[in-house]
Amino acid sequence: LENQLEQLEKENKDLRQRAEKAEKNVEGLNKSIIGLTNLLSEERIRSFEDRKRELECRLRDKERINELSIQLAQERNRANDECMNGLKDRLIDQERMKSITKQVDEMMIYDTLKQKERMRMEAPAEENEMGVDYEGPGITPCGEDKCEKVTPASNKTLQLEVGWKLEVAKDKKKEDEPEKKFDELCREMVEPLKNNPTKYHWHNAIEILSRMSKMEEYPGKEMFGYGIVPLLVKGLSVDVVKSGAIGPLIRLMTHSNDKLAEEATEAVGEIADQSEQIRDLVLKNRVTEALTTLCDKLPKLPISFVREIADTYAKICCPGDSISQMSIEVLGVMVPSLFRLLNYEDREVRENMLATLTHITYETDQCKIVFNSGFLPLVFKNLNDDHDQIVENALMVFDNMAQGDDTLMQAVFDMGGLDVLPALMRKKAGNANIIRCCCWIIESVLGGTEGQKQAAIDKGLLTMIIKIMRTGESECRKLCCRAVATFVKKGTVAHIKSVIEEKPMSSLAAMLTLKGEERVHEALEVIEKLLVTANPKQLKTLKEEAKVAGVIWNIKKLQENGNNKVRNLAMKILSEYFTDDIEVVNVSCEKKGNSPNEKKKVKRMKH
Repeated sequence: LENQLEQLEKENKDLRQRAEKAEKNVEGLNKSIIGLTNLLSEERIRSFEDRKRELECRLRDKERINELSIQLAQERNRANDECMNGLKDRLIDQERMKSITKQVDEMMIYDTLKQKERMRMEAPAEENEMGVDYEGPGITPCGEDKCEKVTPASNKTLQLEVGWKLEVAKDKKKEDEPEKKFDELCREMVEPLKNNPTKYHWHNAIEILSRMSKMEEYPGKEMFGYGIVPLLVKGLSVDVVKSGAIGPLIRLMTHSNDKLAEEATEAVGEIADQSEQIRDLVLKNRVTEALTTLCDKLPKLPISFVREIADTYAKICCPGDSISQMSIEVLGVMVPSLFRLLNYEDREVRENMLATLTHITYETDQCKIVFNSGFLPLVFKNLNDDHDQIVENALMVFDNMAQGDDTLMQAVFDMGGLDVLPALMRKKAGNANIIRCCCWIIESVLGGTEGQKQAAIDKGLLTMIIKIMRTGESECRKLCCRAVATFVKKGTVAHIKSVIEEKPMSSLAAMLTLKGEERVHEALEVIEKLLVTANPKQLKTLKEEAKVAGVIWNIKKLQENGNNKVRNLAMKILSEYFTDDIEVVNVSCEKKGNSPNEKKKVKRMKH
């Protein structure tokens, strides 16, 4: 037994030693596992960082490609303009050569005829070989008309001679008359331009304009004192513009005299504003280069001149009532000048530039150019302006950006556009236009991605538009109803429950009384969607809210609506959710004689 006991003790010791070794092995394995895990996490972090750097590099490359494409378009425009200028210069040189050649020929004919006249005056008149007298008009050296006897060979010479003498007489008469001054020409052109001018009068007015564009000094009294430019602009048609009226005016825009250049800039803006066709003709005459030249020296120009430049840009981008967009190439040339003007200190200039951006950003491609050019910080800065029109224009730019793709919408988010809206809507509650612009932006956001919708809910924008549906101006209420309807149709269950939590029945009851069957149908769709999605507890609460707010009464009246969609949906909601409440509502309203809403209206009228 003792021997067995000793053997058992030895075996026990061996087992303990093995257990200790096994524990040490396990500890080593644990350490190695921890080390491998740390290495794996470090490798993953490194791979993520490398991926992040690669994506950032791609993004930078994409931005660089966009910048280079804009620069390439600008360089192409400049090269095309230089080529056109070269061709125009060649044509001008050819015309000059033709005129010089013509003058030389005329001088040679003049010398020949003068020589023959001297010879004829010295020699006696010769008879015709065939004995035929030639009767025709002739001018003798003394200037008296009579018939002369000439030979058939000298007949043509006589005709040339007579024509030359008539031209000489005309030139002599012109030399005898004193040359009219520029002042007198301008004064004489005013009355014909006012009273049914002909093409001849328009031609003379354009000639005066062209003549003035080549003057170094400023003939302000002659040209603008008599009002020729306003009359010229008023009567300009496409044919008159094509005949050459635009070129001299655009040259005058860069005149050394600021007053003359300002008047010419105003005239060009008025011309471009007449129609889209005339605007395109103005652009073909390189007006963008003249405006860019003016914007390069903005600090030196008077404020009135800068305002005219901004106004001209606005009229070129939006001629008349047209909604046509500027081409990408032309917009790329104009962007630096627009940026300078938007950064100008004068309020009127900034207002005009924001209105111009509002028109430019109707299309997604144009929005991307505006975004890539860095306009959004300047637009965001103007949201805090005290002038309501500037704030409204800035909001419209943001709305156009929000209606673009998801990248542009996210840019509005990153800029902090949604953070400003609640405070701005409280501050400008009395301005229906600003509230309407804010509602447009919120509508675009509520139709965006899931993250954008949730951000709008978190910032309290959903609460604000439901409140506006109840108490806002008519158009704003319709906009908000459309936004909530879109949000409920395309949203998830969680989004719909967030609408239920806002207790919207009183606002929807107000929407059911609006004129316009489309909005009423949208309100009914929202009510149905809320009732379908609500859980039993929320459904009970919604029904109680509907009773108090007068929703059931308004839906009951819609059963007699002329629109089939509205009538059928109203009957469906009543039959499925309010069958027990219809009789109670009818009895209470018959006793009182009015619906709850009508009773409230009567009280307000008495007060």
